[in-house]
Amino acid sequence: MSRVTLKEIAEVCKVHTGTVSRALNNSPKIRAETRRRIQKKAKQMGYERDPMLRALSLYRSKKRPLDVRSGLAFLTVAPSSFPWQSVKAFADYFEGASKRAQELGYHLEEIVLDLEKGGKDATKRILRARGIEGIIIAPMPQSNSELEFDWDEFSVVALGFSLRGVKMHRVANHQFRSMVVLTKKLIEKGYKRLALCLPDSIDERVAYGWSGGFLSVVYARLGEIPIPIFRGFGTEISGGSKDQFEAYLALHKPEVIVGTPNLIQPIQDLGYSIPNDVGFSSPAAVSNGEDIAGIDELSTEIGVAAVDFVTSEVEGRRFGIPSVPRQILIEGVWQEGATLI
Repeated sequence: MSRVTLKEIAEVCKVHTGTVSRALNNSPKIRAETRRRIQKKAKQMGYERDPMLRALSLYRSKKRPLDVRSGLAFLTVAPSSFPWQSVKAFADYFEGASKRAQELGYHLEEIVLDLEKGGKDATKRILRARGIEGIIIAPMPQSNSELEFDWDEFSVVALGFSLRGVKMHRVANHQFRSMVVLTKKLIEKGYKRLALCLPDSIDERVAYGWSGGFLSVVYARLGEIPIPIFRGFGTEISGGSKDQFEAYLALHKPEVIVGTPNLIQPIQDLGYSIPNDVGFSSPAAVSNGEDIAGIDELSTEIGVAAVDFVTSEVEGRRFGIPSVPRQILIEGVWQEGATLI
């Protein structure tokens, strides 16, 4: 039995073969009603994609001169009070994504969505004008954020878990696994009184993977949770929260504190020497020039994986919100540092 061709489908549907091709590739340039009609008819006629022809098409597209690149958007959300570039992990996401995009013949650029100025329509016009079909959504300014936008014309992947309320493909560090590795390392080094100091807002950003991994290992290895989690602060320890933190450390006398790098200064401000008086370790240990023991989240690799995923979606012509979201979780690696004895 001969293979059903695009020309035969076009004749039955009374459209041009180019329209059939774009409809079968799920192009947003074809009206949704027309796409569904052509796709339904193609299925009825027994049309099957030829994987060899698909591979040839992708090969030819990769052979195009690299000075003519398709665009990808690194979508950030205003306000400007959230300078994402100052967060090393986020800057590394962009660096890794930019390099990988260039290797694949794409160009990645930051597109700012200013919600305070009602910029959704303007942003969509910019994306269309620049021929951008793939979007990497940067981490949101706040945890548990929501973002209303018409994603139907775009292939989209979000970085991390701060964006909620919409089904979305995601790429992130495997925070639960990272904390499991970190906690096991600390116990193997002889630490028994481990204190996790982590505000709920940050734990929520990682889908509670950090606290989940920590509590699982501590209970499995030690048979109890000797020190409760300290959550009595926001993104910084100051004012009343500093007094609470001082009282918490005096009461529980931890041998090692686990938290984000910005905790180091408040610990030292209270008169503790790291690592002589208390050790310190972080599940996000790569900071600006500090020699911290903990997990290197391999943030540049997260950016690379995001580009690999979103370009595969673009080339597969899969647009809009997925019915079954996928997650790619990148495992971090342990690194020794000066904050542990």
